[in-house]
Amino acid sequence: MYINLLGYVCLFKRKCKNLLHKCRILLNYSVKKITALSKNMTKSKIPKPAIERLCTLYRFLDMCEEEGTTCISSAQIEKQLHIGSHNVRKDISYLNLSCSGSGGYNIKKLKSQIAAQLGFTQPQNICIVGLGRLGTAILAHERIAESEYNLAAGFDSNINKLETIRTRVPVFPSYEIESVVRQMNITLAIIAVPADAAQSVADKLIGAGIRGIVNFAPVVIKTGKSGVFINNVDILGKLNLLTALLKANSSEIYQ
Repeated sequence: MYINLLGYVCLFKRKCKNLLHKCRILLNYSVKKITALSKNMTKSKIPKPAIERLCTLYRFLDMCEEEGTTCISSAQIEKQLHIGSHNVRKDISYLNLSCSGSGGYNIKKLKSQIAAQLGFTQPQNICIVGLGRLGTAILAHERIAESEYNLAAGFDSNINKLETIRTRVPVFPSYEIESVVRQMNITLAIIAVPADAAQSVADKLIGAGIRGIVNFAPVVIKTGKSGVFINNVDILGKLNLLTALLKANSSEIYQ
């Protein structure tokens, strides 16, 4: 009984660590996914599941490169990202990249090829609507500042709040969304407003020319316009998934 309980505790720790890792890359992954889906409309078709996995892989390779790692194998990727090594190799085959050598894939070369194929090489202007706690945290997100995405503007309906926010990013009242988005050539947006305002904000952004939205509001945003992509980030859904996985694995431990 003690051994079983110890095994459950160790499993729980691993799952929690995995959750923290996923939270760290969630925002960057979502923006990357929108960019890749948009880019894939005009290039050779890569299946959507493969695009999602390649976006996750890209951010993971970025972290590996920061740690000084130069090569990685599909087996190592499988262990860290819980993506089958056969899927890793198949996804990479869409990049027209030569097979890995005995030391695995060259991280710098693989990152470069993913970026070129999925459209990460060109800087893009993005904005955020909703400057509450989550929105202001995103304004200060260091990894966005260090990436190829330029956080060009922030918007909020509370004008008094705009006067108190300390940030290097220009902030504007929400009624200026259309004009600012067009003027600054902003193509991607992040929504962090209450659920009841999310759809109207999305409609306004799309009308101004936004082609991709990462939605953090607790509601599913819909769009009927072709060529516009929405990534609804469901935090509670992710927690439900982890809870279900923990329950399934705990049942296996005690069987």
